[in-house]
Amino acid sequence: MTEGTGTPETSTARPHEGLFAALVDNIPQLAWMADSVGSVFWYNQRWYDFTGTDLAQMEGWGWTKVHHPDHVERVVERIRQSFETGEPWEDTFPLRSASGEFRWFLSRAAPIRDDEGRIMRWFGTNTDVSDQRAIEQRLRESEATFRAMFNNSSLGKAQIDLATARFTRVNEALCRLVGARSGDLLAATLSDVVHVASRASLENALGRLRSAEISAFELEARLENAAGEKIWAQITLNTITDEKGTPYRLAAVFVDITERKRAEQRNLVLMREVNHRAKNLLAVVQGIARQTAGGEDYEAHFIERVAALAAAHDVIVDNEWQGATLERLILSQTSLFSDPQTGKIMLSGPPVLVSADASQMLAMAIYELATNAVKYGALSAETGQVSVVWSVSGAPGSETFLLEWRESGGPPVHKPQRSGFGSVVTRKLVATTYSAKVDPQYAPEGFGWRFACPLAKIIGRDAGADLESAARS
Repeated sequence: MTEGTGTPETSTARPHEGLFAALVDNIPQLAWMADSVGSVFWYNQRWYDFTGTDLAQMEGWGWTKVHHPDHVERVVERIRQSFETGEPWEDTFPLRSASGEFRWFLSRAAPIRDDEGRIMRWFGTNTDVSDQRAIEQRLRESEATFRAMFNNSSLGKAQIDLATARFTRVNEALCRLVGARSGDLLAATLSDVVHVASRASLENALGRLRSAEISAFELEARLENAAGEKIWAQITLNTITDEKGTPYRLAAVFVDITERKRAEQRNLVLMREVNHRAKNLLAVVQGIARQTAGGEDYEAHFIERVAALAAAHDVIVDNEWQGATLERLILSQTSLFSDPQTGKIMLSGPPVLVSADASQMLAMAIYELATNAVKYGALSAETGQVSVVWSVSGAPGSETFLLEWRESGGPPVHKPQRSGFGSVVTRKLVATTYSAKVDPQYAPEGFGWRFACPLAKIIGRDAGADLESAARS
């Protein structure tokens, strides 16, 4: 082959030179040869087909014409350094095709030396790696997208080795959820972060995932939170398979459902509370029916007392079953007989939250006092007035609650000769219910009713605290 012509010398060609020409013209790479100082004198046919050039255009350093202008200076500098040092050359850069498209090539060149080690020429190839680079770029973009979605997600996310259930990758949201650092989680297993009460169902699921019986599983589980908080999560596990279709990894998503669980627990407690209240209410209604039965105008009195009980019940419901303020409870009963705007009934006292348990009987007592005042007492006269005053006194933890009902401006007061339902409620029942001292007073200027009991009997238990405590247990 004559250097610089790119065609074999037929008169002196050796048999293997024809085979060489056939080989290099049909390999998928572009190929070329340069002399000892780097001047190219031969290209294979693939080069000409791709670049749309000929040897005259490419000879010597003409190849720089098909290089991308943004890269050619760097390429020339690096290959010239190899030509000077004799070190093999490798680089990646774009070359322009005959159509004007630039495609990326991985290019390599190695020196060919004589028996004494002197460089005779260089042999180089250019391998088209555009498709590979595009795939790698898509993979990098996909990995970057996955990493951003994984790390910045508000949901807890993890990758888990299926065989050992050990975490191999975790995001910050999961660390916050369980109150642990990523390094601690990567040294732990999935079972380690799940509460012991939820581990049996988790282990069963992991066994089925490992055997490929199922490819995904979802469970609600308590988590072991480092801060000791009670955390609930919905955990979704999906298997990731290898090229043979064998599951080897888990993609896990943790959704914090703690608030939902607390709400469910609160609802359950409320339903129990409603059931308890309903039974109490029915018992009270039955008591009213028994005590009212046989009396004069039985039906009217029964309906009125049930209506009063319903009014007290409305106050409790409006306050979400956490009891009722004493002022609202009293108004719910007295306003059935007198418009609060008239000022005939005056209320005075500090804020007191009466428990739901205590509200019903106290409301019944106020209702009976108001009924008596309308029939026989101060509210039966134009000039009559009722003063309801309450107070709390004593050391914290052992306070005494005092409520006084005082009538004035009404007709003369006489002690009744017989005890009706009202007397039973305002004396015996409230005294028993609240461990109270009840003192009805029949002073000439007006009827009075003095009621004193331990404050704890009135305010009872803290319903709101109970609900919160139950939700967290």
